[in-house]
Amino acid sequence: LELIHSESISLKLLESTPLSARHIAEIILRTGSERIAAGIFHKNQPAVPSENDYRLTKTIAETAAVLGTEITDMIIYNHESAFSMRETGAFGFSVI
Repeated sequence: LELIHSESISLKLLESTPLSARHIAEIILRTGSERIAAGIFHKNQPAVPSENDYRLTKTIAETAAVLGTEITDMIIYNHESAFSMRETGAFGFSVI
């Protein structure tokens, strides 16, 4: 796989306004993505998914599916480690 596009979304934006399906769809449509992987940085927390991470992953996966885009993984990471939601089975990923 080749990284074609990378986009950072400010934590301050997410704290004041949750990432919406519309914003996710705009990114997917603008980039023409067939597959996406996303990462969530936990600055001062363990690299394990929180309830908010599961909600965000669900929103991204549902939006991607409607657009025919596969979500390949969600990586939760901090300065010391990373947690793959796909590898650990923490979230059900389906291939379109």
